[in-house]
Amino acid sequence: MAEGFALREALKHCITNGLDSIRMESDSSQLIRAITRHEPLTELHGVMSNISNLSFSPFLSVSFSWIPRNQNLVADSLAKGVLCMVETFMIFT
Repeated sequence: MAEGFALREALKHCITNGLDSIRMESDSSQLIRAITRHEPLTELHGVMSNISNLSFSPFLSVSFSWIPRNQNLVADSLAKGVLCMVETFMIFT
């Protein structure tokens, strides 16, 4: 779940900063499979829709790849941090 929120925010960041060719990596095979095969993830339905819309808009090239968790420790920490921020925002709104 955290990876989905983090990926969405990363796409927004890339758009804001004018990047046009990006490669997104995640250690969540379920998330990457859902994105690349257009399979629904019920628990992330709205986020998946956002990811799909954001990834097709301004980019010349965008790819999504799975990587092993042991090669993704920094990104995993960032994803968990984003999830904490989202949960805090939801509590206070």
